[in-house]
Parts: sequence; structure tokens; C-alpha cells
Amino acid sequence: MSKFETIGNATLIVYEGKNNNPLLATDVWLEEDHAYFGSWYLSHKVPERQRDAISRVPFIFISHFHPDHLNLKSLSNFKNATILIAQHYGKRVENDLRNSGFKVINLPPRQWIDIGKFTRIMLFSNEIQDSTLLVEIQDNNKEKSLLINLNDSAGMGSENEIAKISSRYKNSFYLGLHCYGDADMINYFDFNNKRIEPLAKLKLPVGKEISEGMKKFNCNYAIPFSSFHQYARRDSFWANQYTTPLEDYSIGFNNNPNSILLNAFQTVIFEDGKFISQDIDPEEVIFENPIPESKFGDDWDVKLNKKDIQICRQYFEEIKTLKYNFNSISVTVGGVENIVHSGGKGITKINFEVPRLSLIRAIKNEVFDDLLIGNFMKTKLLNSSHLYDPDFTVTTAKYADNGGVKTMEELKEYFAFYNDDLRRAPKDKYIRSYQNFKNEIKLILPYQITHFIKKYFK
Repeated sequence: MSKFETIGNATLIVYEGKNNNPLLATDVWLEEDHAYFGSWYLSHKVPERQRDAISRVPFIFISHFHPDHLNLKSLSNFKNATILIAQHYGKRVENDLRNSGFKVINLPPRQWIDIGKFTRIMLFSNEIQDSTLLVEIQDNNKEKSLLINLNDSAGMGSENEIAKISSRYKNSFYLGLHCYGDADMINYFDFNNKRIEPLAKLKLPVGKEISEGMKKFNCNYAIPFSSFHQYARRDSFWANQYTTPLEDYSIGFNNNPNSILLNAFQTVIFEDGKFISQDIDPEEVIFENPIPESKFGDDWDVKLNKKDIQICRQYFEEIKTLKYNFNSISVTVGGVENIVHSGGKGITKINFEVPRLSLIRAIKNEVFDDLLIGNFMKTKLLNSSHLYDPDFTVTTAKYADNGGVKTMEELKEYFAFYNDDLRRAPKDKYIRSYQNFKNEIKLILPYQITHFIKKYFK
């Protein structure tokens, strides 16, 4: 007999053997530990039974660097486990985990690796420094099923190969991020201080997206996954209106015998060539009142000193690829605006209004994405409506912070690293190479030119 459970945000627990011994857990995050400078907490508790199981697994898989997936405080409770990660350019996750005292194994991509008597895994990495985990489990009748843990990666860069593998199984389970769209920077304003409403406001049917994802990856079962958070900080509490309630995941889902959506938080037991699923009913985490940002060391009235300003300027100026698309970048701290990047070739201007301590921590620790996703930082934009067109987020958070890539020469080497592992998947390699070429062009040419090309040569 074998089984798996989903719990927390993106925690998958895999068991095997007659006694259902815990074997593998993923992206462990516990409800007492916050993420994104105190902005995020879990929406539901991790029950004691699942906590106990996590404490006994020999392996924990970490998909990527975001603190709702790699939460060092939560992970520190489970140092007996060996951490499994995908290989990435720059080895940021691997190095940080080793420096924190964890046992780490980085696994090669696209290879089945046995981690138990009846369980094997395969990893896929991509250029946004995320990874997909496939888990093949086998029951007492040697019937095999596949778990596709996409977490936040969407399987990017390996979609065709993963779908081909999935098609070989009688039952494939789809686990991936789908929500209304608050799990990224949505705290946008124009330079007239008017809010730019997020796409999440439309509350487009999440179930429809899940159906499309299942079809794309040849899955016949899905479980909502990787999107169970809430905002707890006083200055980000407003964003709770854009989170996705559990009951909304089924809206728009195309339910039929070949496409079944289970509830979030499941126990799925495999035996005698069949399986049964049971709901787990974790206790909801409720914040009656938001937590003052001062609990996390932030004070909106504190200004930057001269050393702080120099740290900020050095951080942004070292990312040479920003100069192609941005005219200037400034930070407003304690009511005072400071230019930290200027003289760029683009027409877009960005202003970040943010408390001092979180800003300096994010820059020193190279986790600027944590400020964006936390949604307490206010982002003003001129000649743009979000941070992907022209691109700021991927250039800064993925290429520079995670990959250590700050020049065009380094970026070409970075893309080559991820393309080289696709020799056995020519279709995916072609798609990825084309996308990376477009990404390079977007950085080389000024934004107004690439915008024209996109508009008239779709």
C-alpha cells in the first residue's frame, strides 16, 4: 500500500510500504512562521499527524527560493532530513541551505531516481529558478500512478516532455499554483498616485485554469495546491480581498469522468489497483486584527541614511541589464525619494515606496522579490502597468538575485545552462530557445522598440 497527502501551502507528503512510512515531503512551511517580511501566513494549520509525518521523512524536496516554499525557520525543525533540490545556475538555493547546516543533494534533471522501494522521482528545472517534481508511486498490485508537483513553476520549459510522461499512467494527479492572481506584486500605482487595479480583481474562474492545466499535462485528477496563504501585516492586509477562498477553486471546472477535481487538502490511498481519497479538514488560521508592521521591525517614518542610499544604488547599478528598459528607479523611504538608478535607455520609471528595514534586508540578502510579493511595498509606474513589460521582476529577482546574472554576457551563459539539459526533448528545447532569444532581445532593445514589435508583429 502507498499513499500521499497534500497540506499547508505546497506540502506534499508521500508514504510507502505496509505501514505507510513517511518518505518524502515538499516545501515545508508551518503556520507559526511568516513569509515575505511578515506579510504572509498560512490560511490553514498543518495538523499534528502531518507534522509528525514530516518529522520522520528522510527526504524533503524544495522547489524554489520563495519563503512560502523554502521557509528556513520551518525547515529548521526537520534537519534530520536530506534536502533534495534541482540543479540551478548559480547554486543559490543549494549554497544557502548548506550554509544553514542542511544536508543537501542536487539532483540531475530528467532522470528517474529511486528514493524508496516503490517510489521514484524525476526533476525538471527552468530558467526562472523554479523546478517541477514528478513522483511515481506503486501500490501492492504494482499499479503505478504519477504525481505532478508543478508548485509555482507551471512546468515552464518542459511542458511537452512532462505531458508525454504523464500520458503513460492510468492516473496522473495535477498539483500546481492557480489563484485569482495575488501571489505576485499587485500593489501598483501610476505617477498620479492612482491605483492600477490588478487582474485579480476580475476573479476569473480558477477552475477553468485548472481544467486547462490538467489537459495540457494529460492528467485526470487535480488537487488545488500552492496557493493557501493570507495577508497578516497591517500594511498588506488590504490584499486579502484578492486571495482565493477554498470554495472558489471549482468555479469553471469541467468535471467529467476523465477530469476530476478533488478538494484541497487530501489523503489519497492506493491499494489493490485502486485508490480512495479522503478530505483532510485542517483548522483555519484567523487573524481578527492585522499585525502591526513594527512587530517585524518596520517603521514607515524612518529615513535612509547615506550608507543605506549607497547600498541601494550599488545594488541596482550592478544589474547592468536594467539600463536597457528603465529610465530611472527610485525608492521613497520615510517620505523622502532617492534616485538609485538613472541614465537608462528606456522610457519607464519606477518608484518603490517601502519601509527602510525591509528594503535594506531585501537588498543585502538579495531577495527583492520578497518585497514585491509581500504587497506592502507601493510600486509606482510611468509608461508601464506592471513589472513584466518591460521586465523588472525576472531580471532582478530570478536572473540577478538567484542566478547572480547581471550582464548580457552572463545572461547568455545562463540561458545556455538551461537549454543544454534538453537534448532528449527537442520540441521543448526549440520552444525554450525561442523564448530565451525573445528575452534577450527585450533586454537589448529599448522598450519602445520591443513594444512596437509586439504590437504589430504578434
